[in-house]
Amino acid sequence: MPCYGIDFAIGADLDKTVVRQIKSPITSDWRVYQNGFIAETVHCMNRTREAFRLVVIHRPIQGKIFNEVEEREKFTAIDTNRT
Repeated sequence: MPCYGIDFAIGADLDKTVVRQIKSPITSDWRVYQNGFIAETVHCMNRTREAFRLVVIHRPIQGKIFNEVEEREKFTAIDTNRT
């Protein structure tokens, strides 16, 4: 589906394919960003003919203070054709 010159940035689902792509060596060029890290790669959704940028923000999340739960990770993924 062409974008007809319209810029977009939309939250991406963290499905199996996106998570696999996030954890692949392609997305290993993480840079410091706010209180976490940011990286990007190329992504294509089902039924689309054009690829676009997948921007990923990776932030640590502190576990519950009084439980013995270790720190976890949070990923936010954004599909965009913007620069």
